Parts: sequence; structure tokens; C-alpha cells
Amino acid sequence: MTRILGQPALDTGGFSLVLKTLETNPTPSNPANWRASFAVGGSPGENDSSRFLGDSFADLDSDSLSSLLKDARGSSDLDANSVT
Repeated sequence: MTRILGQPALDTGGFSLVLKTLETNPTPSNPANWRASFAVGGSPGENDSSRFLGDSFADLDSDSLSSLLKDARGSSDLDANSVT
């Protein structure tokens, strides 16, 4: 299986690829517009989003990007190298 740069291995655990931010009409041919589903097995025909429940202004990995911003971009605030 070909892996998309920055995405976890999607051939294990039952996660699927879903487009990020559908409301912006992303280009499906751009690998950066995809992420792993939040639910195992994906969510065919349903919303695949999650609510942000953390501290909006926290910067747990000290990379000068807030937790809320990193969540919105689909990256992790626990890893300074996970900027998408």
C-alpha cells in the first residue's frame, strides 16, 4: 500500500481516508487534502468530524501554534513536526 506523507498506516486498524474540510471543496488529487478517519471503518454517508475539547490557546509541543489551530489543520499538538 502506498502511504501518503504525514498519514498513519491506513492498512491497519480499520481506518479509512477522508477528505479534510469538505466545505472548502478540496482537490481530491492533492494528497495533503486527505486524513485518516476518526472512526474505525470510517463513516460512510455520515459526518466524520470531531469537536475540539482542549484548551484553545495551549501549545503542548512548544512550536508556537495553538492546540486549536493544529486541530483545525489535522495535526497533533503533541508533536512539533506534525504541521500540515
